[in-house]
Amino acid sequence: MGIYALIEKKKREQKRKENVKVAKVASLTAVTGAALGSIVALLFAPKSGKKTRADIVEKTNETKDNLSEKGVALKNTLNSKVAESKKDIKEAKVKISNYLASKKLKCQEGCIESEVTAEVEEKVEEETIE
Repeated sequence: MGIYALIEKKKREQKRKENVKVAKVASLTAVTGAALGSIVALLFAPKSGKKTRADIVEKTNETKDNLSEKGVALKNTLNSKVAESKKDIKEAKVKISNYLASKKLKCQEGCIESEVTAEVEEKVEEETIE
């Protein structure tokens, strides 16, 4: 190991020690801040713990009721949309059935006409041959 490698190793060790020191200070600062914040919150809280818990329960119940009402409204909206879609599908089915029936009828009429035309042409040929 050369002199340059030893110097680099010492620099890395020094840098690591500085990083550990900074991490310790940051951790201590965070814990101290959290403790002071909790103490200040308790000292300046406008309500007792019992009232605060009651408020939390009340707000929770209000939120639950509000969500329940919105859920019912959403369910009703979805049910009406589903019913409307079913109606539209039935109407489309009827239209498609009518369209296909008319096409089928035209095809059958066309087939009958072509058969009649073929028979007429055969008779015409028979008569011209005779």
